[in-house]
Amino acid sequence: MTEEDRIERLVCEYGRMLVRLAASRLDSVADAEDAVQDVFCTLVSKKLVFVDPEYEKAWLIRATINRASDLRRRK
Repeated sequence: MTEEDRIERLVCEYGRMLVRLAASRLDSVADAEDAVQDVFCTLVSKKLVFVDPEYEKAWLIRATINRASDLRRRK
């Protein structure tokens, strides 16, 4: 599986859930989408690879919560 395929799978599998999670902490869906995009950009730029799919999911959730919190504090 190529890196592009892996990212596409993650976006399809977890993208909507992560946007809902971020939206619950932010005031707008657009800000939530930006937070999730930032998380996926971090995943790609740091070339993070996880051994366990559950750890991968947990990282995405925690990174989304942290990013949404950062955006909320800045506003």
